[in-house]
Amino acid sequence: MAISSTRDDAHPILVLGANGKTGGRVLDRLRAAGHAVRVGSRSAQPRFDWEEPATWKAALQGVRAVYVAYQPDLCVPGAVETVTAFYDVAAKAGVERIVLLSGCGEPEAQDAEKALQATALDWTIVQASWFFQNFSENYFLDEIVAGAITLPEGLAPEPFVDADDIADIAAEALVDSRHSRKLYELTGPQALTFPEAIAQIG
Repeated sequence: MAISSTRDDAHPILVLGANGKTGGRVLDRLRAAGHAVRVGSRSAQPRFDWEEPATWKAALQGVRAVYVAYQPDLCVPGAVETVTAFYDVAAKAGVERIVLLSGCGEPEAQDAEKALQATALDWTIVQASWFFQNFSENYFLDEIVAGAITLPEGLAPEPFVDADDIADIAAEALVDSRHSRKLYELTGPQALTFPEAIAQIG
């Protein structure tokens, strides 16, 4: 997907989770399109750490838009309160737009979405189902390579989505006002049980 809109070198886009599955891909797309970007991670300068709110202000200085991929997951205790506090700091720093990576059907993720929608910030929400890359880049990779995988019983079929598709939409939404105040639900073409997905990998 080609990323449109006017460049603004004086006001970069902050990509949180820049070392993650979607954040790294969003970063690559923005850079390829010539947009000024700032890496949001504990190893970057200025550094950003979700667990250290004192790092947020420097990372947000001069930023016009932010891609928010909360680590480790919006479902963990305290995540909604943390991202809600971040929205407030971002608004006070002059950020105009936030693109939030959320999860389909997760109550905590929906609370994080509502908190963003209640702000004066421009927003786009990308709800995604499980990533295909959970099998190839982390989570299950070691077990798959070892030839055996352990899963809990009763997992519902999942319409696995490609992280590249998520990144395409998120990167576009960060720079194109046509996606303002829209919520996108991203899924794969069909629902697969985990055994079916693993059988296809095999």
